[in-house]
Amino acid sequence: MKNFCGTILISGRTNVGKSTLFNKLIGNKLSIVSNRKNTTTKYILGVNNNINYQSIFIDTPGFNNKYYKYNKLKIFDKNLYIDIIILIIDRNIWKKEDSKISKIANKNKIPIILLINKIDKIKNKNILLPFLKKKFKKYNFSEIIPISSKKNIYSEKVKKIIEAKLPCRKHIFKKDFITYNTKEFIVSEIFREKFMYNLRDEIPYNINIKVQFIKKIFHEKLYIKLFIIPKNVRYKKIIIGKNGNIIKKCCFKAKKDLEKIFNKKIHINIIIKSI
Repeated sequence: MKNFCGTILISGRTNVGKSTLFNKLIGNKLSIVSNRKNTTTKYILGVNNNINYQSIFIDTPGFNNKYYKYNKLKIFDKNLYIDIIILIIDRNIWKKEDSKISKIANKNKIPIILLINKIDKIKNKNILLPFLKKKFKKYNFSEIIPISSKKNIYSEKVKKIIEAKLPCRKHIFKKDFITYNTKEFIVSEIFREKFMYNLRDEIPYNINIKVQFIKKIFHEKLYIKLFIIPKNVRYKKIIIGKNGNIIKKCCFKAKKDLEKIFNKKIHINIIIKSI
C-alpha cells in the first residue's frame, strides 16, 4: 500500500478562523480559540493520520510577512517543507496580506487552497460567484471552497481534498504522534484561552502562565502545578474575582478541555504570584 504525507500551512489574517479549522482537521484541540486578535502567537503543529494518509497541519499567528519570506517556506526542521497552503479569509473580505501570501505561493509553485470562511454570515450569496471567479483567475488557486468552520460546514470535504493532494511519501511521524508541542505548552495555552474569554481585554496579554510540573499519578490521573504571574499587582484581584469566581471558572473550563486532550483525570494546583 502506498503512503501519502505532506505538510499543510494554514495561513491568513488574524481572527479569520485558522485555529478553529486547525482543531477540526486534526480532530483534537491543540490551538486555542478566541474572538480577540493575536490569540495564536506561535506556530502549532498537529498531525492527522488516516490509514495511509498523514496530514501535518501547521497553525500560524496572524499574517506577518516574515513567516513567509523564505523561498521554500521551511519551518521546524529539515524534514518539513510546505506542500500545500490553505489561505483562509473572512467571507469576501480581501486584504493586501491575502495577496502577498497568494503571490508567494504562486511564485514557489505551491498549491494554494482558498477557504472562504463564515459563509453563514454572508446575507447576499449572489456576490460570492463574481468574487470567486475574479480571485481564481488572478491567483490560480488549486481550489476555492466556501466553509463555516464553527458550524462544521464542509470541514470533512476540506480534509478529503487535502488528502487527494498529498504527495506519495513515507510518513514522517509515528501513527500515535499528535504534536511537537509539550504538555506544558498545551496547559499554558488552554489557561490563556480561558483568561481571554473571562477577563477584560488588556489583562490576558499581561499574564505569564508558568507550568512548574506535570506528574503522572498512577495511570489514570495527572497532577499539574502552575503559577499565574500578572505583570501588574492590581490585576491579581481581578484574576481571582469576587469570592474566587473568575479563577474557579477558568480552572473548571481548562480542566474539562485538558481531560479531553490528555484522556486522563486532571488535578490542578494554581498559585497566583506577583512579580
